[in-house]
Amino acid sequence: MSAPISPETSHRAGGAGGVLSHRFAGVVVAGSVNDLVVLGVRSDDEDHRAGDALLLRLRPGRADVVANVPWPARAVSALGDGRYLVVDAADSLQVVDGHTAPVLLRSGVRALRDGVVLAHDGGVFRVAVLDGAVVLLPRGCVSGGCVLGASTASTILVGASDGSVVEFDDAGHERWRAAPDDASVDGAAVDAVALVDGVVAIAAGRCLQVGPRRYALKQPASSVARFHDRWYVGSTTGGLLVVDDDDDEVRSLRPSLRAHQLVVAIDGLVVVSDLFVATSTDGDDFSSRDLSALVRLAR
Repeated sequence: MSAPISPETSHRAGGAGGVLSHRFAGVVVAGSVNDLVVLGVRSDDEDHRAGDALLLRLRPGRADVVANVPWPARAVSALGDGRYLVVDAADSLQVVDGHTAPVLLRSGVRALRDGVVLAHDGGVFRVAVLDGAVVLLPRGCVSGGCVLGASTASTILVGASDGSVVEFDDAGHERWRAAPDDASVDGAAVDAVALVDGVVAIAAGRCLQVGPRRYALKQPASSVARFHDRWYVGSTTGGLLVVDDDDDEVRSLRPSLRAHQLVVAIDGLVVVSDLFVATSTDGDDFSSRDLSALVRLAR
């Protein structure tokens, strides 16, 4: 376990208040839970568009800069060949590689995950490289689309503001749609969604629906994932939670890990909060990295 986080800030010209705070905004699993690329951001508390970001590669005992991003960012996904997709604070999707200037792909982006883009108008796109050019391939449209679930090469999952969930295949054909009544989330906007082995987990408001079972949440969820046959729920206010099927409840597992992103890797679970990036190979014991490397390298 890393040392406790200290409330460090940076002073930088250009921000409205001049004081930039640091946080983790996203992660890409480069090879394993011991090899991560994280998006570290420092931004002005009074002007969220003032500041910058770093892509850091975290390995045991090491932290290396992959790319400098000249503006604050809020999401990251791998593109391949050392390139990454980043969504900035102005909701623009850009390609960064650490060697050349960022390249703008699209404006009006609501969400980015696993190389899939959800636009503010509900358009769903797969980012691809064709003949050396980075392109956005249309893969459907979801009215009121607000969140993306974990996507694969053949599946795209989208949650909407009316509580519905839509799955597309990679040709853009709609496979199924769970209406609010079917999902039993009372029409609340979907906060997080996951599909594993045919079972859909939907978090909306203070409700978690896993298949036919419904659980009450004390705090809204921001992410949901299944690892080692258990469902995990990330909450930016309640920490890391786990579904206990025996007691038919959702219980607290790590209150300090106020997770906004959960990623299941081939060898473990990755939890991202503003202050920590934590990993586990068994789902119970976690090791974490705090903001110290980001604060040091961002100076």
